[in-house]
Amino acid sequence: MFFLFWFGSDVKEERRPAGFFECPRCRQRQPCEVVRTRRTLKLFSVLPVWTSTLAEFRVCQVCGAREGEAPLSAIPTNTWRCPRCGNVNPAGSTSCLGCGRLQGMQA
Repeated sequence: MFFLFWFGSDVKEERRPAGFFECPRCRQRQPCEVVRTRRTLKLFSVLPVWTSTLAEFRVCQVCGAREGEAPLSAIPTNTWRCPRCGNVNPAGSTSCLGCGRLQGMQA
């Protein structure tokens, strides 16, 4: 007799309102939310287990800018920004260096 188990991981985003902050893009006080990107471990049919927090930041609810984000003009043109975690990746990479998402993957 033997048991077969399989496991994998996934990246999830949690969003919750967080008041106001000085938006780097709008350049004024705007409502924001906190976004936490976490990696989960899944084992067979067991509930997912949070294994690590990849990132946590505030996001402007008006324009979508992230706290501490450089203005769009400051990001080099030979890079791409991950829509899942916001990491800026080199043009030659096919997956995000922050969360592993494939570059052309749809939401």
